[in-house]
Amino acid sequence: MGVLNPEQLSEHEPLETSQALVPVMGHRHDLCVLYAWMAAAHFLESGEALSWWKFTARGKELLRST
Repeated sequence: MGVLNPEQLSEHEPLETSQALVPVMGHRHDLCVLYAWMAAAHFLESGEALSWWKFTARGKELLRST
């Protein structure tokens, strides 16, 4: 996937990263994985650490828009 350290997450969109796990791992992951990617991206952009569940509403909106 090209992510070897946390700083590299800023180069990847959370939804695309979550979807890229499917062929690597062989199955679709729980949506909390997407929310965790979103939380990590938020932290890297803002320095604010939020729990992954704070991103469920925005993650669901993101999924509906695809």
